[in-house]
Formats: sequence, structure tokens, C-alpha cells
Amino acid sequence: MPDRMPVTEVNAAKFENADWCSTLNDYRRVILAEGDSWFSYGSTKFRNLPSALELPDPTCVLNIAEPGDTLRRMHETTRNPEFYFYLRNKNGRRWSAILLSGGGNDLIDAIWNERDQRSEILVRPADPSRIDASTLRSVVNEDALGALFRYLRTNIEQIVTEGRDGGDSESRWVPLFMHTYALVQPRNAPVKFLGRGPWLYPACKWLGIDEGLWLELSRLLLGQLAACLKSIDLPNFFVIDTLAETTLIAADPGSTGHSNDWENEIHPDRGGYRKLASVWSDELERLLP
Repeated sequence: MPDRMPVTEVNAAKFENADWCSTLNDYRRVILAEGDSWFSYGSTKFRNLPSALELPDPTCVLNIAEPGDTLRRMHETTRNPEFYFYLRNKNGRRWSAILLSGGGNDLIDAIWNERDQRSEILVRPADPSRIDASTLRSVVNEDALGALFRYLRTNIEQIVTEGRDGGDSESRWVPLFMHTYALVQPRNAPVKFLGRGPWLYPACKWLGIDEGLWLELSRLLLGQLAACLKSIDLPNFFVIDTLAETTLIAADPGSTGHSNDWENEIHPDRGGYRKLASVWSDELERLLP
């Protein structure tokens, strides 16, 4: 395997700078990245997945997932004019790849609505003490979960068919990559510097089920999300599977801060992002021409 080098990550302001533009030919690959807090800064500044990528060729990543996008959802992504401007790339160099992180926050928001203190896809059991591993699926509203996944598919199809492959786009057929996140331990570990969260923890407390089932519920829901993303059949659309429990070590139950590969409840730490980026780098190297 050729030696890898860190990618050069830039924001839109730098990417549009005339002096910077003159250096683009120094890069064999130029990649567009957009999405939720895993691509921006959901834990501590300068910790995200794209910045940890390493590839054999000189690569520039234009990352438009700004820190303010920490809770961006798919419908917000499809309505983002900046994303569509770069996605269609009518005036610039053709992208080598498009990286998109999305769907995780849509699922988390459906699991627990902090403002209304309710869940859209979970059903509080009449007797939580009777819920065990064999009956855990009964706390999931399958119809509501199915509606969520249809919404996700619709938005992703719009990004690909109307955005990347639209009639006036210069990005037609450019490989587009998404991912399946990682196993999240529900726990009281908010994003401290943003004052947000936790998300899964209050939902599990509200359900009243045994704490030993919390990680299993997370595994069930994230596994369903992964299956949804991997079932999408679009040209040059790839889903990088990072959900395997060997990718990241789940946080310790009951922990309230940094634990194993996690900075807080839903965001990896620097080492966690490096592990995820290693899987991404392998797949990008394998699949990009």
C-alpha cells in the first residue's frame, strides 16, 4: 500500500481566495464534504472526520460543514444553497468525490424531542419492568420509523438526482459517499461547550427500561438506519460501514464525560475520528478511480 499523507482541509472562504485557487493544481484529488456535526466540530474545535483522512495522493477537502451546522438534518441539507452551489460545481474543478454525513441527527431528533419532552418513534411500555432483550423491539413504533426512513431516502435521492446529477450540474456521476455512524452508548454526557444534549439518555430514562438494555436499543435503531442507507440504490452512491463494534469502543455505561473513543454522548474524540477516518480512507482508496 502506498504511503498516505494527511488531506488538506479548507473552508469555503479559503477555497474561494484567488491566491489559494492558484494552488489547486498541486492536488491530484479535490473533494467536497458536507453534513452534520461529525463533519464539523461536534466535540471540540478541530476534531472532525474529514480532517483525519489520509490518502496516497495530495488531496484537498473543501469542508462546508461549518461549526454552526452541529445539528444539521437532511431537509436542511437539501435546502442549503451553498451546498447545491458547490455540489453542482458549475464554475470550478470537477470533484474527485463528494462526502456527505447525514441521517444520524434525524434519527436522534426522532428518538427524543428535547423541547416537547417526547419521542416520535419510541413507545413507553405499560410495564417497563417486563421489557427484556427479546421484547425490546416492542418499544419502537415501526410505522413512525418507516416514515422517517422514507423521508431520508427521499432527501438523499434529491441530493443525488437533482443536485449532483441535475441537468446543469458539472458533477454528474461523481462518486458520493455516506456512512453508518457508530454504536452510541446512551449516557448523561452532553456537548459541554455548546450546552446541548444528551439525546438518547433522556429517551431511555423516559422509557423506564432497564439500563442494561440501553446499548441494545441504540444498536437496534442505528442498525436500522444503517440498513436504510445501504438499501438506497443510486448510481455511484456508496455507504461506508463504520457501525461494526470493532471500529470504535463504546463509552462506559454511566460515564458523564470523555470515555473510551467518545468525547460526549454522540461525538467521538480525536482518536475515535482517526479510527473512523482510517475506514473511510481505505474505502476511498479502493473505490476512487
